[in-house]
Order: sequence, then C-alpha cells, then structure tokens
Amino acid sequence: MYEPTLNWAPELKKHQEMRNSRKRERQKECKSRERAISNDLLIRLDVSVPVGQNWTSQVLKGHLPSGRNREQLLADTVELLRALPSADSAASSKGPAASSSVGPAASSSSPQPSSCSGEALLDAMLTSHRERMVVVDLPSWRIRRMSAGFEGEYLKSVFGANMVGQSLMHFVDTDDADRLREYGRRIHGGMGEEARGDRGVEVLLRVFRNYTIVMRR
Repeated sequence: MYEPTLNWAPELKKHQEMRNSRKRERQKECKSRERAISNDLLIRLDVSVPVGQNWTSQVLKGHLPSGRNREQLLADTVELLRALPSADSAASSKGPAASSSVGPAASSSSPQPSSCSGEALLDAMLTSHRERMVVVDLPSWRIRRMSAGFEGEYLKSVFGANMVGQSLMHFVDTDDADRLREYGRRIHGGMGEEARGDRGVEVLLRVFRNYTIVMRR
C-alpha cells in the first residue's frame, strides 16, 4: 500500500530562519544596551579625569563633554593611574604637615580629583564591554583582572570564564612575545621617567570564535 512521504524540509527551514531572526534581534538589543552602558561609563570617567598635558596644544573635537575622544580619555586615565601611587607615597613621606597644607592654590594645582581613587577608576574601566583591558602581575604576566570585553573573547574557549590565573603570554602571538616581555621588564624594573612615559607596545592576541582561533591587535 502506498504511503505518502511528508517533506518537512520547508517547515524546518522556516523554523530555523525564525530562530536565527530572534537570535539576531536579541544580539542587537544586547549590543545596544552594552553601547549605552559603555557610553555612560565613558562620560562619568570623562568628568572624573582631568584633561592631560598632551592635548593642551590641540583643539579637542571628540564626542565627550571634555572634547576628548575615547582614546584620548583612556590615555589620560592611564597617566592618572600611574601617578596616583607616587602621589600618595609622596604625601605620606612628608608627614602630617604636608597633609594639612590644603588651600586654593594646592587644590588648583592638583592633577587628580580627590573624589575618585585609582581603584574606582580601574573598576569603572573594567566594566566596559567594548574596551579589551587586562590587569596582570609582573614579571609572571599572570592575569589578575580583566574587562568584560576581554573576558568575552574567551567565553567560547576551553578556559570559559576562568581566565584569572592564566598567563597572558599563552595568548600572545609568538612573534610578539619577546617584545612584550621586554616591555614588561622596562615597566617592572621602574626605569624612572622613561618607564612612566612609555606608550606601550602593540601585539597580536589569539582569541576564540566558536571552533576557530582568530588574532586581535
């Protein structure tokens, strides 16, 4: 007896297309929320971080309230974070007399806002889903903390969300590893103003996309 064969392929294809459409909509909404959160954090950071000396001779045309763009703001934030420990140690070494000498002149010459600590700035920066930042121990390069954006690059890898404790060197391209180690030695060795004014080094990192490995600069 003849039994008709049902062709489910069109229905399955339609169902898959609907699922993919819903997935794209969710991803779009998620990215929109992330951009809103990131922009809000950048504005709050922009208000807290003074404009650096590097931009005083330039006409700032960025989208932030200070006139800086995102890259200029992050560069100023890095400089501020580097200056905070030395400023604190200098104040403590001068004793109580130094801490009591607060006046208009002292306030106006201070390069950092008293209401925002270095740890608070770092916490704000690491919530970013757009910026890929990582905090490491030197000279081991063991990962201590990372931004949400950096962590997201490895969620689909065997490490998942367990990147803390891994060596950053495991993910650096072989051709760039020696340059990054040399940079770490300069910073960790505390080479005075040369180390403080170092603009860093650009390297390639291996990141994961499903079952493939791609490189990010």
